[in-house]
Amino acid sequence: MIPGIAKTNHMFMFNALNLVYKSKYALEKYLVPDYNGGGAFYDAEPYYVFCNSSGDNLIVLTKAYGSGLVNEWAIQKFTIE
Repeated sequence: MIPGIAKTNHMFMFNALNLVYKSKYALEKYLVPDYNGGGAFYDAEPYYVFCNSSGDNLIVLTKAYGSGLVNEWAIQKFTIE
């Protein structure tokens, strides 16, 4: 995490011309099973964000914030409205 940057589990969309807020996308949480039928959810923290060439899909590389997982990275995809 970058010092001075607040942790968020959302992606915010703004108009590129005037930076007016358009929408917000919630990142899926990570489920860490406890192997007893339950588990704990951890917030997904966005690290890298990409857009496809047509501009209608958002691809986000996320990390499970504070989970301690060995494989704590994932890819999440959103359709931009």
